[in-house]
Amino acid sequence: MGILASREWHKEGLCANEASDWWFYEMPVGGNLTPEVRQQIKVAVDICNECPVKLQCLEQGLESENLINGSIWGGMLYHQRRGIAKMRKHKR
Repeated sequence: MGILASREWHKEGLCANEASDWWFYEMPVGGNLTPEVRQQIKVAVDICNECPVKLQCLEQGLESENLINGSIWGGMLYHQRRGIAKMRKHKR
C-alpha cells in the first residue's frame, strides 16, 4: 500500500501540529472575503508551500468529497482544485 492510499503521509504534514481550522474558512455570501479571512488563507497557504507532503495533500483535496468550498488542500483553494479536477475529467 502506497503512502497516499494509507494516509500515513498526514503525519508528515506541517499542518499536523497546527490548528486545523486554518485550512477551513467561511465563504461569505457574494464571495467577498474579509481581510481576516484573507490573512488566514495566506498563512495556511504559506505553510502548505513549505510542506514536504504538499502533493499528497493536493491529491486528497482533489477527491470529490474534499472538493468543498472554504477549504485548502495542498496549498490550493476550492476553485483552484475544482479547475484541476475538471481538466482531469476531460482528459479521461
